[in-house]
Amino acid sequence: MAAALGVGVVTAEDLAAGAGRLVRVDRADGEAVTLIAVGYGESGPILAVPANPARLGDLARILAVEPAAARRIRLADPAAFAAALDAATADVASAADPDAPDDAHDGVVPEASEGEFEDTPPPNSPTAAPRASPDTMRRPALRVVGTRRVEAALDGFRAAAGGCGAERTVTGRQAAILGGIVAAAIGAATLAPATTSGLTICLVAICFVGFAGLRVAAAIGVVGGGFAPPAQPLADIDLPLYTVLVPLHREARVVPRLLPALCALDYPADKLDLKLLLEASDRETIAAVERHPLAHRFDVVTVPKVGPLTKPKALGVGLTLARGSLVTIFDAEDRPDPDQLRRAAETFAAAGPALACVQARLATDHAGDTWITAMFALEYAMLFDAVLPWLASRQLPFLLGGTSNHFRKSALLAVGGWDAFNVTEDADLAVRLARRGYASTVIASTTHEEAPLEVAAWLKQRSRWYKGFLQTALVHARDLAGLGRGVGIDGLVALGLQLIGALVTVVAYPVFWFLIAGYTVGALPFSPDGSFAGDLRFALVVTAFLGGQAAMALLALAALRMRPSAIRPLALVWLPVYWWLHAFALALAVVDLVRRPHFWAKTEHGVAWRPAGNKRRAAATT
Repeated sequence: MAAALGVGVVTAEDLAAGAGRLVRVDRADGEAVTLIAVGYGESGPILAVPANPARLGDLARILAVEPAAARRIRLADPAAFAAALDAATADVASAADPDAPDDAHDGVVPEASEGEFEDTPPPNSPTAAPRASPDTMRRPALRVVGTRRVEAALDGFRAAAGGCGAERTVTGRQAAILGGIVAAAIGAATLAPATTSGLTICLVAICFVGFAGLRVAAAIGVVGGGFAPPAQPLADIDLPLYTVLVPLHREARVVPRLLPALCALDYPADKLDLKLLLEASDRETIAAVERHPLAHRFDVVTVPKVGPLTKPKALGVGLTLARGSLVTIFDAEDRPDPDQLRRAAETFAAAGPALACVQARLATDHAGDTWITAMFALEYAMLFDAVLPWLASRQLPFLLGGTSNHFRKSALLAVGGWDAFNVTEDADLAVRLARRGYASTVIASTTHEEAPLEVAAWLKQRSRWYKGFLQTALVHARDLAGLGRGVGIDGLVALGLQLIGALVTVVAYPVFWFLIAGYTVGALPFSPDGSFAGDLRFALVVTAFLGGQAAMALLALAALRMRPSAIRPLALVWLPVYWWLHAFALALAVVDLVRRPHFWAKTEHGVAWRPAGNKRRAAATT
């Protein structure tokens, strides 16, 4: 059979060695089988398949459709395969959850046809191992999903988005409009430089003043006691089934810290659907997960190498598998408060169906490690402890964080889930939910995550965030009228200020510095000239810039008062330098948007917990 099909074979010894690595494979007919991974290749696990001569034709048809699957199949003697499978499942729970829904559209690796692998009993068949209690520990089994599921997730988003996604960075119409704007700006600057500069400064000053007003309002909100949405206490029996999606890529280092954090969640075990989403080619992370016994509520899923290699693509696959009516996301380095799921569920219970998202607060617990971690922690405190709660208290839309956002699954499905081609899928999803009339709010539950230790790592991460902001702005600018109808004028202003206003102020920040510094030292001809226009232009620059700095300092002090940390108020003097780094990160983002718009610049996690990171932490606290 192997010669006829062009595939390899495995021995009984190979099967016995791999029997601890069980793989759940969903067949095209919706049933599931448990196979054995005898190794890993670039496309994912190499699967041992029992050699049933009656299924030779089925396997041949599969390989004719997908020749690459031959690299992932090894034939095994049926008796040896059954013995190895029996040994692996004798004392542990079945790899699959019998209550999980079957998806008829799902593919497998390899793409199986109806009737294949029938000599291996599905995990939910009478001959399979009995299902264990939710807390039974076992070696994890992988659920291998096929290319069809990825394609279904991508197609589902495209259908819901109506072609309005980041897969295409700029449309032809947008290119023409942007080209016209650039040409008009150059012409205006050439023919009427004074008027053009005056109008530009006025527009930028409006952004600065808007941000200053938002920061002052948020600081006042913190001083006034903050914001907490209504919540309805729920008994365990009334809590809904909750799906937790954890996308992992090159995260072997943090797996030993991640799994205890997930196990510490204070939520009924039989109502938890924990899905670890692994890239099929990421053998190191798969091996790290396999080394840890997991409770039955864990579902380890491998995502095939199809489409962009991004976090939102993995989340889209996870959404098609989600069993819960509520869905949340945690990143690899996250350590959420144990009661976070309960608090989110109780917030949803107290609200109507229009509440689509509950955002938990993000913070870092190693602010004292380096200068950049202190600035990062301060920025997070200002955003998640002050600005977002103030926007939520006014029922205004806000941009989500990339983790610890909790959703109604029905709302996610209504907007098609996440855009797999957007590198800040959180910001994009926030806009999509808002334009469909959904609301978001913030709860006072915290997820601690890791901040970059070095400036180079920070720039890499922040430039990706800004690239995603640019993608999101370009995508939703294609239908501003529709966005305005969905969110209203106040919502449009709030989103515009957070998205476009943020980008404009980051660009203008170093420019205003140069203008004011040039006037101070007399190096630039920028000063009051006695004319109304000249004096007004100068006053706008100075007022907007200094007012923005004062508002930022006020908000930072309020945030530090709300969330005590290793940051001392004296650290605020470094904020101007920090915002220079933002400008540099935005410049990198623009270049990257042109060169490789869908490239995901991976942030390395677990660095803060290496010995070098621990030494920095010890030095900072002594």
